[in-house]
Amino acid sequence: MAMPILQQHGGTAHSVTLADIRWRVPVGKLEDSCFDAIIRKIRAGAARLRAMGHSVAGVAIIEVCANRDVDGDVFWEPHFHMVIVGAPREAIREAFAVRLPKELRGKVKPLQTKEIRPGELGRVACYITKVKPELRSAYRRDNGGIGRKRNHLPKELLPEWLAVMAARPATEMVVHFGLGPNIARQFRTAEMSFVLGELL
Repeated sequence: MAMPILQQHGGTAHSVTLADIRWRVPVGKLEDSCFDAIIRKIRAGAARLRAMGHSVAGVAIIEVCANRDVDGDVFWEPHFHMVIVGAPREAIREAFAVRLPKELRGKVKPLQTKEIRPGELGRVACYITKVKPELRSAYRRDNGGIGRKRNHLPKELLPEWLAVMAARPATEMVVHFGLGPNIARQFRTAEMSFVLGELL
């Protein structure tokens, strides 16, 4: 449903990933309420773009993974991936900007945006709609930079991840705007895979 609308909307499409460090949650404290701030951020960002005069349409998928820092600390990192059309990259970055403490500016990049080349919208949409339990482990590169590799979520963390994902209806983990009627509400009792399949 959404994919044809996005393709016909016109303008350049962008992929957006946002992981605000304020959304991080210690292991053992993950609750479905941690997604509320993310939903507000998505809706506020879309509203800001409309206020700027951009007619935007998009689909955002909320997920959570476990992160292990280079020092070994493990925490949950709720975040979202989004495909959006109808606004330039600079406007998107302004609308979804994150205010960081002075000591973190230049050290972390919570917002990532990338232009989607013609013909690749479907591939990118498939990527952002992956919802699976992961552990992203940080490591230090030879040049001193920080890289991350993806691994399966350790079994001791899986019950907490499953509990919070089961507590939130799939329709609330998919936030869309500019697509007309509230499509996702038609699938209130559906599983995530079905909702995503129907939307995209």
